[in-house]
Amino acid sequence: MLMRMLRCQGNGAGMRCGLLCGYLYGGTTSTTSWFGSTTTKDNDGGLIEHCNVSGNINSTANANFTGSASAGLIIGYCRGTLQYSSGSGNVTGAGYVGGLVGNMGIKKFLSEEGKGTIKGCSFIGEVTAKMGAGLEEFVGIGAMAGGICGYATSSSTITLCYVSADIKSDAISTGAGGAYDIKLGPYTGTGTTTVTNNYCQGTVNGEPINADDITNSAGNTSYNYYPGGSTQNGGTPMTSDSIASALNKAAQNAGEGNNIHFYVGGNNNDNVLFGQQVTKVCETPTNLTITNNAGTYTARWEIAGSDNTITENKWRWTLSGGNLATDLQGTVDSRSISSQLSPSPNPYVFTVYTDCSSVVNGLLSGSASIEFFVDCPKPTGLTVSNITDNGFTVNWTSSVDCQVILGSDVVGEVTTDGSNKTYTFTGLNPETTYNVTIKAKCGEVYEEEASISVTTARLSAPTILAVSTVWNGSLQGNAKGTATITWDAISGITYEVNTEGNIKTTPYVETGLAVGNYTVKVRAKKGDKYSDWVSMPYTVSNPPAPKNPQVEYTQNGNAYDVTVTWEEGSVTNDGWIVNGNNVNVKSYTLTNQVPGSESSLSIIEKTGQNTSAALIVPIQVPCLPATSPTNVSTTQTTAIFTFANENSNRKIVIGSNEYDADDASVTISNLNTATNYKL
Repeated sequence: MLMRMLRCQGNGAGMRCGLLCGYLYGGTTSTTSWFGSTTTKDNDGGLIEHCNVSGNINSTANANFTGSASAGLIIGYCRGTLQYSSGSGNVTGAGYVGGLVGNMGIKKFLSEEGKGTIKGCSFIGEVTAKMGAGLEEFVGIGAMAGGICGYATSSSTITLCYVSADIKSDAISTGAGGAYDIKLGPYTGTGTTTVTNNYCQGTVNGEPINADDITNSAGNTSYNYYPGGSTQNGGTPMTSDSIASALNKAAQNAGEGNNIHFYVGGNNNDNVLFGQQVTKVCETPTNLTITNNAGTYTARWEIAGSDNTITENKWRWTLSGGNLATDLQGTVDSRSISSQLSPSPNPYVFTVYTDCSSVVNGLLSGSASIEFFVDCPKPTGLTVSNITDNGFTVNWTSSVDCQVILGSDVVGEVTTDGSNKTYTFTGLNPETTYNVTIKAKCGEVYEEEASISVTTARLSAPTILAVSTVWNGSLQGNAKGTATITWDAISGITYEVNTEGNIKTTPYVETGLAVGNYTVKVRAKKGDKYSDWVSMPYTVSNPPAPKNPQVEYTQNGNAYDVTVTWEEGSVTNDGWIVNGNNVNVKSYTLTNQVPGSESSLSIIEKTGQNTSAALIVPIQVPCLPATSPTNVSTTQTTAIFTFANENSNRKIVIGSNEYDADDASVTISNLNTATNYKL
């Protein structure tokens, strides 16, 4: 890399100012060196290539300057070829001022018009054309400034170059002796030269470079590109690698893509822009196809191949678009590559180049691209299970997340791993048909869908859990029973008992029931849907009565005491009612009962306010035992009986006759003689 600062001051017939070469007619240099000028016999030609110059030039002319003035960072005046070279810095001059070359092809005082070529070069910096008052005699042409050269003839060519510069003039538009022009352009200030397949960015007099600047500053212009942005005012110039890439694209547009290749190289990290002639073709891939196998997408391509094809190559590829947050890229040795891709409503773009850099430094072929979609997989295998009166489960297969829609309402999203997916609906109405739609997620939207209709089951009947009965008894004969019915109630469901419209809640109590057999019916109701009736029989009966009575008679003088005992009907009783009397023990005694008398005992068992049926116990008081006389004496018709005591309840029965025997001595007369009697 050559780095210099040069200041030129002129007052003679002509001045050409350049860091590398002031005047190029002929000769060749391909090394970065400092030399004055070279001349060939035909006074045209010469070659400078692969030079990288950085520095500043300030060329001025005084009022007595009568010749042409040319200033460029590499060459002041060029009638040869400058190629594959670069410059960076500031160039300021009067007359023809260019970033690399001041004047290409024209000489003020020569009748012939020369020609020159600038190819594959770049300039980054600032170009300023100066013209002040008192310099009107300076060839009468004013100031001309361009990013590549100040002025170029119609026989000259500027091609495959890159410019990132601010082009400007600090010249005044009129002088003491008359008017002169100020001509500025991104590639050349003026001229009718051919300008093709170049890149430029920056400003012309402070305004971003545009297509009009390119068209107005040269003759034949085509395929020139202007990314925009001012380098000197904060813009970022392209890197050396991106310049080489841009020029290679330009070479493709120029039809020279198979003949020339640009790359950045050089020793000691000089980053010099090189152009290399290509003797074999780096072929662009053809027949690019994309195939899909269960979500694995494979790109395949072919190379036609010929004797003039570079075969020592690899392939560079990029994948963009779709769901990719950043582009994927890589290099492969074979003509195919596979990748798992997720569905997306946006297309994927696969691009492949042949990489021939093993033969030509950095050489890539043209690109082959294909756009394709990874379609959203449609959910498949929709089935329904676990259908109840208030819900069901939908099952399906999908490799992506899915949205679940009931009718027109989105009710959920299934994001479980794996392809087998389910969704369970609850809280639905019985005997109702629902339409379920499953949509597969493609990127950020849901697209492919499948639907299924499901009808819920009839409303489930309740289960009657129990019927408990109670006998509300009393001694007045108006006893009635109750029945308490319970069932498995569900929130949100109402229930009818026995008849339609008889809405009840559990537990439900039926009252005023007489002893007998009954059946209760219950059904569920939700909206206008009903379950089947379910029923349960039950019986209303008295509470259990006491049982197993025992009667004991105990003589008490001339009477008996009668004691009755029994067993309880229920261990949960609250006592008994015996002949209208409340007792708390399981026995009851009747005193001084007449021997031989008959009666009964009523025993009712109490349980809370309820009473059992009466247990009737018959009472048969026995007679007193007979008393034998202590002495009996007889005559022919009389018998005298002597007892130990008196007894008002004693009788003597002889035959069919009864005789009171209250006294201790009893005489019975009028008996037959010689007769046997049974006492």
